[in-house]
Amino acid sequence: VAIKEFFMKDYCERDEITASVIIPTEGTRQIVDRYKVKFLKEAQMIASLKNEHIIQIHDIFEENNTAYYVMEYVNHGSLKDIVELEGALVESKAIKYINQIADALSYLHSRNILHLDIKPSNVLIDDDDNDKVILIDFGISKHYDSDGAQTSTTPAGISKGYAPIEQYQQGNISTFTPSTDVYSLGATLYFLLTGETPPEASIIYEDGIPST
Repeated sequence: VAIKEFFMKDYCERDEITASVIIPTEGTRQIVDRYKVKFLKEAQMIASLKNEHIIQIHDIFEENNTAYYVMEYVNHGSLKDIVELEGALVESKAIKYINQIADALSYLHSRNILHLDIKPSNVLIDDDDNDKVILIDFGISKHYDSDGAQTSTTPAGISKGYAPIEQYQQGNISTFTPSTDVYSLGATLYFLLTGETPPEASIIYEDGIPST
Protein backbone atom coordinates (compact mmCIF):
# COMPACT_ATOMS: atom_id res chain seq x y z
CA VAL A 1 0.00 0.00 0.00
CA ALA A 2 0.90 3.67 -0.14
CA ILE A 3 0.17 5.99 2.78
CA LYS A 4 -0.51 9.70 2.33
CA GLU A 5 0.15 11.90 5.34
CA PHE A 6 -1.36 15.31 6.01
CA PHE A 7 1.62 17.58 6.70
CA MET A 8 1.70 21.30 5.88
CA LYS A 9 5.44 21.91 5.76
CA ASP A 10 5.11 25.69 5.99
CA TYR A 11 3.08 25.44 9.20
CA CYS A 12 4.09 22.17 10.87
CA GLU A 13 7.16 20.66 12.48
CA ARG A 14 7.93 17.08 13.47
CA ASP A 15 9.21 15.68 16.75
CA GLU A 16 12.31 13.73 15.75
CA ILE A 17 11.82 11.15 18.49
CA THR A 18 8.09 10.41 18.37
CA ALA A 19 7.40 11.47 14.73
CA SER A 20 4.41 13.40 16.06
CA VAL A 21 3.45 16.55 14.18
CA ILE A 22 3.92 19.80 16.12
CA ILE A 23 1.92 22.97 15.39
CA PRO A 24 3.82 25.91 16.93
CA THR A 25 1.08 28.52 17.50
CA GLU A 26 -2.66 28.64 18.10
CA GLY A 27 -3.17 30.81 15.01
CA THR A 28 -1.31 28.28 12.91
CA ARG A 29 -3.34 25.46 14.45
CA GLN A 30 -6.57 27.00 13.20
CA ILE A 31 -5.23 27.03 9.65
CA VAL A 32 -3.87 23.49 9.88
CA ASP A 33 -7.05 22.13 11.45
CA ARG A 34 -9.14 23.66 8.68
CA TYR A 35 -7.06 21.99 5.98
CA LYS A 36 -6.92 18.71 7.88
CA VAL A 37 -10.71 18.59 7.81
CA LYS A 38 -10.51 19.07 4.02
CA PHE A 39 -7.88 16.31 3.78
CA LEU A 40 -10.12 13.87 5.65
CA LYS A 41 -13.15 14.90 3.61
CA GLU A 42 -11.17 14.29 0.42
CA ALA A 43 -10.12 10.85 1.66
CA GLN A 44 -13.69 9.90 2.59
CA MET A 45 -14.92 11.05 -0.81
CA ILE A 46 -12.31 8.97 -2.68
CA ALA A 47 -13.01 5.96 -0.47
CA SER A 48 -16.65 6.08 -1.55
CA LEU A 49 -15.72 5.82 -5.25
CA LYS A 50 -15.87 2.38 -6.86
CA ASN A 51 -14.42 2.43 -10.35
CA GLU A 52 -11.59 0.27 -11.67
CA HIS A 53 -9.77 3.34 -13.03
CA ILE A 54 -9.86 5.38 -9.79
CA ILE A 55 -7.39 4.86 -6.94
CA GLN A 56 -8.84 2.79 -4.10
CA ILE A 57 -8.53 3.84 -0.45
CA HIS A 58 -8.41 1.06 2.15
CA ASP A 59 -8.27 3.00 5.42
CA ILE A 60 -8.39 6.50 6.92
CA PHE A 61 -7.05 7.27 10.37
CA GLU A 62 -5.60 9.93 12.67
CA GLU A 63 -2.29 9.43 14.49
CA ASN A 64 0.79 11.47 15.48
CA ASN A 65 -1.37 14.62 15.78
CA THR A 66 -2.21 14.45 12.09
CA ALA A 67 -4.19 12.34 9.57
CA TYR A 68 -3.42 9.64 7.01
CA TYR A 69 -5.09 7.54 4.37
CA VAL A 70 -3.98 4.17 3.05
CA MET A 71 -4.42 3.45 -0.66
CA GLU A 72 -3.48 0.82 -3.18
CA TYR A 73 0.14 0.94 -4.33
CA VAL A 74 0.63 1.46 -8.06
CA ASN A 75 4.30 1.12 -8.97
CA HIS A 76 4.59 1.27 -12.76
CA GLY A 77 4.93 5.04 -13.11
CA SER A 78 2.65 7.59 -14.74
CA LEU A 79 1.71 8.42 -18.31
CA LYS A 80 4.10 11.35 -18.04
CA ASP A 81 6.92 8.97 -17.08
CA ILE A 82 6.21 6.66 -20.02
CA VAL A 83 6.22 9.47 -22.59
CA GLU A 84 9.39 11.00 -21.16
CA LEU A 85 11.07 7.58 -21.27
CA GLU A 86 9.75 6.20 -24.57
CA GLY A 87 8.58 9.26 -26.48
CA ALA A 88 5.15 10.03 -27.92
CA LEU A 89 2.71 7.12 -28.01
CA VAL A 90 1.09 5.58 -31.07
CA GLU A 91 -2.49 6.73 -31.54
CA SER A 92 -4.12 3.39 -30.66
CA LYS A 93 -2.28 3.16 -27.32
CA ALA A 94 -2.98 6.80 -26.45
CA ILE A 95 -6.69 6.42 -27.24
CA LYS A 96 -6.87 3.26 -25.10
CA TYR A 97 -5.57 5.20 -22.09
CA ILE A 98 -7.82 8.19 -22.79
CA ASN A 99 -10.89 5.95 -22.98
CA GLN A 100 -10.08 4.52 -19.55
CA ILE A 101 -9.65 7.98 -18.02
CA ALA A 102 -12.90 9.02 -19.71
CA ASP A 103 -14.62 6.07 -18.04
CA ALA A 104 -13.39 7.29 -14.64
CA LEU A 105 -14.53 10.83 -15.44
CA SER A 106 -17.95 9.66 -16.57
CA TYR A 107 -18.33 7.89 -13.23
CA LEU A 108 -17.19 10.99 -11.29
CA HIS A 109 -19.45 13.31 -13.25
CA SER A 110 -22.45 11.04 -12.62
CA ARG A 111 -21.83 11.73 -8.92
CA ASN A 112 -21.49 15.53 -9.45
CA ILE A 113 -17.74 15.49 -8.83
CA LEU A 114 -15.12 17.32 -10.89
CA HIS A 115 -11.51 16.14 -10.66
CA LEU A 116 -10.06 19.48 -11.87
CA ASP A 117 -6.48 18.22 -12.23
CA ILE A 118 -6.44 15.72 -15.08
CA LYS A 119 -2.89 15.54 -16.47
CA PRO A 120 -0.40 12.79 -17.43
CA SER A 121 1.38 12.77 -14.04
CA ASN A 122 -1.94 12.07 -12.28
CA VAL A 123 -2.61 8.90 -14.29
CA LEU A 124 -0.67 5.82 -13.15
CA ILE A 125 0.01 2.55 -14.95
CA ASP A 126 -1.48 -0.34 -12.97
CA ASP A 127 0.02 -3.48 -14.53
CA ASP A 128 3.16 -4.91 -16.11
CA ASP A 129 1.58 -4.96 -19.58
CA ASN A 130 0.80 -1.21 -19.45
CA ASP A 131 -2.83 -1.98 -20.31
CA LYS A 132 -4.65 -0.36 -17.40
CA VAL A 133 -4.45 3.13 -15.91
CA ILE A 134 -5.54 4.56 -12.56
CA LEU A 135 -6.58 8.16 -11.88
CA ILE A 136 -5.08 9.68 -8.70
CA ASP A 137 -4.74 12.99 -6.80
CA PHE A 138 -8.13 14.41 -5.86
CA GLY A 139 -6.59 17.21 -3.81
CA ILE A 140 -8.39 20.02 -5.66
CA SER A 141 -11.50 18.12 -6.74
CA LYS A 142 -14.90 19.61 -6.03
CA HIS A 143 -18.27 18.11 -5.21
CA TYR A 144 -21.52 19.78 -6.29
CA ASP A 145 -25.09 19.50 -5.08
CA SER A 146 -28.07 18.38 -7.18
CA ASP A 147 -28.51 21.95 -8.45
CA GLY A 148 -24.89 22.11 -9.64
CA ALA A 149 -23.68 24.46 -6.89
CA GLN A 150 -20.32 23.70 -5.28
CA THR A 151 -20.32 22.37 -1.74
CA SER A 152 -16.73 23.55 -1.12
CA THR A 153 -15.15 26.97 -1.57
CA THR A 154 -11.60 25.64 -1.95
CA PRO A 155 -9.97 27.48 -4.89
CA ALA A 156 -9.26 25.34 -7.94
CA GLY A 157 -5.58 24.86 -8.70
CA ILE A 158 -3.98 25.36 -12.09
CA SER A 159 -1.75 22.91 -13.97
CA LYS A 160 -0.35 24.95 -16.85
CA GLY A 161 -1.16 23.46 -20.22
CA TYR A 162 -3.91 21.25 -18.82
CA ALA A 163 -6.26 23.71 -17.06
CA PRO A 164 -9.03 25.29 -19.17
CA ILE A 165 -9.34 29.04 -19.25
CA GLU A 166 -12.20 29.13 -16.72
CA GLN A 167 -9.88 27.83 -13.99
CA TYR A 168 -7.82 31.02 -14.34
CA GLN A 169 -10.83 33.26 -13.78
CA GLN A 170 -11.93 34.65 -10.42
CA GLY A 171 -14.63 32.44 -8.94
CA ASN A 172 -13.58 29.80 -11.50
CA ILE A 173 -15.49 26.54 -11.15
CA SER A 174 -18.39 27.56 -8.92
CA THR A 175 -20.94 25.50 -10.86
CA PHE A 176 -20.80 21.91 -12.08
CA THR A 177 -19.13 22.01 -15.50
CA PRO A 178 -17.97 18.60 -16.83
CA SER A 179 -16.40 20.28 -19.89
CA THR A 180 -13.65 21.51 -17.56
CA ASP A 181 -12.37 17.96 -17.06
CA VAL A 182 -12.98 17.14 -20.72
CA TYR A 183 -10.65 19.97 -21.75
CA SER A 184 -7.92 18.57 -19.49
CA LEU A 185 -8.50 15.10 -20.93
CA GLY A 186 -7.99 16.51 -24.43
CA ALA A 187 -4.83 18.26 -23.29
CA THR A 188 -3.59 14.94 -21.88
CA LEU A 189 -4.23 13.26 -25.23
CA TYR A 190 -2.23 16.03 -26.92
CA PHE A 191 0.72 15.27 -24.65
CA LEU A 192 0.51 11.53 -25.27
CA LEU A 193 0.51 11.99 -29.05
CA THR A 194 3.14 14.74 -29.29
CA GLY A 195 5.33 14.36 -26.21
CA GLU A 196 4.88 18.10 -25.60
CA THR A 197 2.97 19.94 -22.88
CA PRO A 198 0.10 21.86 -24.54
CA PRO A 199 0.24 25.66 -24.59
CA GLU A 200 -1.72 27.42 -21.86
CA ALA A 201 -5.43 27.86 -22.49
CA SER A 202 -5.14 31.61 -23.07
CA ILE A 203 -2.62 31.03 -25.88
CA ILE A 204 -4.83 28.42 -27.50
CA TYR A 205 -7.79 30.78 -27.16
CA GLU A 206 -5.87 33.50 -29.04
CA ASP A 207 -3.81 31.46 -31.52
CA GLY A 208 -5.42 28.02 -31.75
CA ILE A 209 -3.73 24.64 -31.31
CA PRO A 210 -0.19 24.66 -32.78
CA SER A 211 0.64 22.37 -35.68
CA THR A 212 3.09 19.59 -34.80
